[in-house]
Amino acid sequence: MTTTLFYKGTLKSHDDKRLLLEKVKTYAEKKHWYSEYIDTEEGSGLRVNMHPDSEQLNFVFDSALYVDEFVKVGVVPEGLYLQVIELIYSLKPHFKNLNVLDESDEWEKYVESQNPRKRKPFVYDEVQLNDMQKQGVADWVHTPEPAANWLEIDYTFWCIQEQDQLSFQVICNKIRQDLSRGYDHLLTINELKELAIREHDLYFEDRTGIPELVIISLIELWVLKRTTILNRNPKMIKQRGIILGSILSNAFFGFFGGWIDRTYHKEAQQFLEMFIQNNEDSSQPLPTLTCFYSLLALLQLEET
Repeated sequence: MTTTLFYKGTLKSHDDKRLLLEKVKTYAEKKHWYSEYIDTEEGSGLRVNMHPDSEQLNFVFDSALYVDEFVKVGVVPEGLYLQVIELIYSLKPHFKNLNVLDESDEWEKYVESQNPRKRKPFVYDEVQLNDMQKQGVADWVHTPEPAANWLEIDYTFWCIQEQDQLSFQVICNKIRQDLSRGYDHLLTINELKELAIREHDLYFEDRTGIPELVIISLIELWVLKRTTILNRNPKMIKQRGIILGSILSNAFFGFFGGWIDRTYHKEAQQFLEMFIQNNEDSSQPLPTLTCFYSLLALLQLEET
């Protein structure tokens, strides 16, 4: 199995660059990795070859001391991935900012192991739905008339299978109904895409057979519509909407792609996992809505 680690950030100074490259070279020599110095128009730094079955580890910085890289580590000797994490973590003091995304939990685990006093206990806390939110379940009985191809979209386009953890249909129906208010039918994916582009200049993924990407676009649009109503910071809310869509796409369809990562809102991901564990009937409408509104609260997307 191949695992990918993404890392990007800006160094504090040219002196920090010199110290960082010395540290990387020393670590590479200790691990018997081959390293070479790179100097091009795009940037300069070190390129490290760790193993034939993994990609190169690059620390090549541009003129602004910025790096944006990723490394894929395949089936290699045990411990190599952790060594990469150990090296990158040791370089943190030289960065003004360093952002790391890890397809596994190893980066997060390593950071916590190095900072045991900063580890915060996770508190599992479900929200209590208000009467209006509960009524939303009953309101679905009185939805607008579906467009002619709406059911075909839901059962073919979305690749829906039997849901045994969290109901995709409950959340999808709620979001689609909210976005279709003011229309005489439930909007199709193509109509929702037109709405996203026209009102928010939003890129909307609509490719058949990739439902996990479409649900992110759908939730992002829904969140932005609510943001306009609530008069809140659109940029911040948009980012959290993408996170919400990513977490829910994991619950509905499983992990996919390279950049979706459980660690970029650990608390929300932990809540989702614990909710499913503690609610055997979580695929039913009311528990599904409880989970949905609890995630909104964690991401500070709840209604005010």
